Amino acid sequence: MSIDDRYFARQLVLDGFGRSSQERLARSKVLIAGLGGTGSLMAVHLALAGVGRLTLVDRDVVSFENLHRQPIYAMDDVGKSKAEVAAKFVSDRVPRLKVAYRTESIDQRNSLDLLGNADLAVDCLDSMDGRRALNSSCVERKKPFVHTGAIGWEVSEAVLWPGRTACFECLFPPVAQTHGEYEDLPSCDQVGTLGPVVAMAASLGATDAIKVLATQERVTLGRMTVWDGRSGEIHRVDIKRRSDCAACGTHSARAVKNPQSQIGKSRVIELCGGREYYVTNILSPAHFADAGRRFLARGAEMRGESIVHIRVGEVEVSLFRAGGAVVRGVPSAREAAKVIKELGLEGAEVRFATGNA
Repeated sequence: MSIDDRYFARQLVLDGFGRSSQERLARSKVLIAGLGGTGSLMAVHLALAGVGRLTLVDRDVVSFENLHRQPIYAMDDVGKSKAEVAAKFVSDRVPRLKVAYRTESIDQRNSLDLLGNADLAVDCLDSMDGRRALNSSCVERKKPFVHTGAIGWEVSEAVLWPGRTACFECLFPPVAQTHGEYEDLPSCDQVGTLGPVVAMAASLGATDAIKVLATQERVTLGRMTVWDGRSGEIHRVDIKRRSDCAACGTHSARAVKNPQSQIGKSRVIELCGGREYYVTNILSPAHFADAGRRFLARGAEMRGESIVHIRVGEVEVSLFRAGGAVVRGVPSAREAAKVIKELGLEGAEVRFATGNA
């Protein structure tokens, strides 16, 4: 008996699974977008199930306040890139797994590149903007999109398959924007969440992802699962395609993605941790080494391979190799942009987005 036969023995005897399904999983490539409580557990589930290649994407760092629902991260990981730590965690446990990680925010500029040739994308994001960008790329490349959400006591999960079901934007079309602000969504620092609730979201999403990749049998399409952890009730909500959907409708109006048009344009995004903001595109990856040396000479420190950690009084800045930064300990997006300018990095146009991961 081979090592793989022993390792996956309990899956190989599953009704409706078997060796052919295991082999399909081994050939599969999955993008996991967002590596908080749901996404980090999703990475573990899919890696241990035998998915051959994972691309892990997250723009944030491990924070102390989130450890209660993100069990793959340890105290020593606080301040390090979630994507980097998660990639090492699953690589250490599944030696044959191929893992790539990206430490950047997902938007219309880079979503096609991040999706690459993945067979499936899993949405564990905390940003509606990022979700719509990833959804648009999945529609364009006709790739299945597994949506997961967890906030408070509630979980939502659905398989959204271009050409066969509604897409994410059919369900959550953008609202009119006023003064540059996005829809006001609840965040985990406002309403809270439990570790087992995000674990349920990860379990539901991973199960459907495995079914899509390995068997394509008994995958529930056209309905969203909603689980209420407080009452224990599960509901299935019918979801319909919208002919006027900007992403997948009859006369879709998806914007053409042009990476060059976004270079040098920064914005500030409110993260769900509270007093924490992500600033995009403040320097190019090619200039990270020079900036890093400058800050390290002034007392900054490296955290992992991806981040230079800078302290400015009570404010902490995590400067990512990919060109973004997380600013923690400021009361507003404008204050976050001000800190970036004071550090001698590129100024940022203030624009808000909130999420619920």
